[in-house]
Formats: sequence, C-alpha cells, structure tokens
Amino acid sequence: MPDLIGLIVGAALTIIIFSYLLGDNVLYRWVLALLVGSGAGYVMGMALRFLWVDWLGQARTVESSGVKIFYFIPLLLGILLLFKGFSSTQWLGRFAALGNIPMGYLLGTGAAVAIAGALLGTVFPQVQAAGNALTLESFGGLLQGVVMLIGTVTALLMFSPRDRAREGEVKPATRWLQRIGQFFIIVALAAAFAGAITSGLTLWVERWSELFRLVFSFIGS
Repeated sequence: MPDLIGLIVGAALTIIIFSYLLGDNVLYRWVLALLVGSGAGYVMGMALRFLWVDWLGQARTVESSGVKIFYFIPLLLGILLLFKGFSSTQWLGRFAALGNIPMGYLLGTGAAVAIAGALLGTVFPQVQAAGNALTLESFGGLLQGVVMLIGTVTALLMFSPRDRAREGEVKPATRWLQRIGQFFIIVALAAAFAGAITSGLTLWVERWSELFRLVFSFIGS
C-alpha cells in the first residue's frame, strides 16, 4: 500500500511538471517550491544530525584535550561563518567581518582542490592517454594516436593567455592551431551535450513508463 501511494503521488507530480509545456501555472510553481523546500529541509536535517549525533557525540566521548580541540576548531569556524548572514544594521552584524576567516579558508581549500583535481584528474591523464595511444603497430593505431595528440595539444593552446591588444600580431600558424583546438573543443562539448540529452530522454521515458504501469495496474485490478 505505501508503494502504491508513493507511485500515485509521483505520477501526479510528474503530470504537474509536464503541465509546464502548456504554460507557466500555479501548480508547476508549487511543485518546484515543494522540491526546493523538501531538498533544503532534508539537507538541513542531515547537517543537524551530523553535527549533534556524529560530531558533538564523538567529541563528548573523547578524553584527550588535543582531540577535543580538533573537534572544536571546525565548530568555531562554522559559528563564525554564521555571522555573515546578519545585516550590518543589526547588532550581530558588527561581527560579520569574523566570517571572512572561514570564508577565506573555504575558498582557498576549494580552489586548491579544484586546481589539483583538474591537473591530476584531467590534464595529466589526458596527456598520458594521448601519448600511450600513439603506437606504430598498425596504421589505425597510429592515426588514432596522432589525432588524439593533435587534439590534446591544440585544445591546450586554446586556453593559453592571449593579449587582446596584440591579438593581430599572433602568427598565422598559432592562429590555425588554436582554430583546430577550438574544433576539437566544440566536438567534445557536442558529445557531452548529446549525452546529457540522452540521459534526459531516458528519464523522460522511464517516468512515462511508470505512469502507464500505474494506469494498467488500475485497469487490470
């Protein structure tokens, strides 16, 4: 019975979402608000549960002072970050500058992780894969390796720093290499976009199959 109720509610919400194809309406906006509100509530609940049960619960059980400080520092940074939410006209807004400390820490570590992930997870493996693909065992392998090598090098040249004031002084060979890199980037973006559309169509077909299964179950019963 709970599964049937969940299936009926999901089917109704799906039909309401599809009603946007006929135009913007109140039910569609209500479903969007329900989705955003339930998602925010779930994330807030999980965060509070992690803070109260996992973090503070483990902090109360440890006996070492050094370990207690380890648990206290992230909690202090989180409290300082909350001051950023107060307006400068409010009394607690005078302490909003203290929120720059955890904000700077978050931005610094986030940028470092993103740069390291891009280099170690994308650029270096791509260059290594392009080099490993270049083989002399067969003409097909040689051609594939050459294409991958040219695509990698020219795509990296597309992101080289360029001075707009001196763009006319760029050598024709460099300009043609950048155009080739632009072509490879366009092909890669088109393939990624096609994959996103395919995933969306798969979900669309899956939702309609669930709706038809619900209708046929009622008809059969």
